[in-house]
Amino acid sequence: MKLLTLPSFLLGRREAILDVAHGRKTILLGFLFVVSAGLARTWDTVDLLANPFAVLRPIGASLATSTVFFLIIATAVAIGCRASPELRPNWVALWRSILAVFWMTAPLAWIYAVPVERFTSVATSVDLNFNALFLVALWRVVLMIRAVTVLLDVRVAPITFLTLWFGDIVVFAAMALTPVPVFNAMAGINVEDPESIMAAQKFATQALALVALLPLTILALGMFLVVRPASPWSFRPRPAPARSLWILAIIAIVGWVPGMAVTQPELRRATAVDRAVERSSPKDAVALLKGVQTSDLPPHWRPRMHSKSREGWDGYLGRIATIQSVMLDPATPTWVRDRIDGAIDSELRNSFVPFGTWEHVIKTDDHLVPTAFLERFDEVLDTYMQSSRHVDAAERAAWDGRTPRDGGESR
Repeated sequence: MKLLTLPSFLLGRREAILDVAHGRKTILLGFLFVVSAGLARTWDTVDLLANPFAVLRPIGASLATSTVFFLIIATAVAIGCRASPELRPNWVALWRSILAVFWMTAPLAWIYAVPVERFTSVATSVDLNFNALFLVALWRVVLMIRAVTVLLDVRVAPITFLTLWFGDIVVFAAMALTPVPVFNAMAGINVEDPESIMAAQKFATQALALVALLPLTILALGMFLVVRPASPWSFRPRPAPARSLWILAIIAIVGWVPGMAVTQPELRRATAVDRAVERSSPKDAVALLKGVQTSDLPPHWRPRMHSKSREGWDGYLGRIATIQSVMLDPATPTWVRDRIDGAIDSELRNSFVPFGTWEHVIKTDDHLVPTAFLERFDEVLDTYMQSSRHVDAAERAAWDGRTPRDGGESR
């Protein structure tokens, strides 16, 4: 297995696929490539000293998805070969080959390493990262279809529908079960306000996956009956990867070190600020931010916002109140205060007025938060309304003339 085997494999060449699937030690080589893909996603987006296991997440994800994919293909082959048991493969060897193919697609994820946030706007960087995520996912789907048809010598159509069905389930589950920040991590996104942009992308993707789920399920169930290898399959060992491939894998891991020398100090500083906010210590956060330049923090940095479901209402409102204290402190640099103001505005609007206006929220009798926290909620909103440059005159006037929620007189 030579160095040029890798690009040939990624382009779907038959002999290269067989070299990867049957090659000795290709699983170990693929493991190294998966680690490098994890670094490509995280070298400029995750504080690896605070969260070192972020690099290893692709390993667990690929093990799970490849195993589920193998079970789908194995079930289809077992059903298709029920009348010809001699065509059934060695299942353990087949799983090993599919895992090797899965892991050797990891170099496709190197595209996530391009630090587009450093030379584009927020909207452009999110769009570019999402398009990269889509491109890599599509490429992997096509490559897996090609690899399975080559390995098992089966027709393309049944494997295509089974793979698309599997991919649709994975996409729908990921969209339904993971919050937007996890979706951002998949695409290597770390910008000031990705949630409002990515939420629309996530909704469109989930809707498309849901629409496609029923027809793909019906087609896939039919395909389980027609997947039948044309010839018996067995594991036929091929040469181990050449030294050049091992060198490439090592370079793909250690090659991030120079870049991390620039990005990791920025991320460490951002993590320290976030932890000060988590401790409800605005003074510590201000001390860390005092005198910082834009180059001292990650591009488009903003304070971390956790979901209400994670912290509960008390923790959620307390976090926003702490961040507001940091924003209003004169020692906080002006550019940081503007970033924090934008983050608070985005968080509150996305949480409470996605389909309306602040005037509706102010006048409504609906309990947007539990009664026990309404006073804290109003304190947060009052600070926001009086200090944010994102609040227009009409919104501020509506707030100033509101009726208190306890039924008292207007202010």
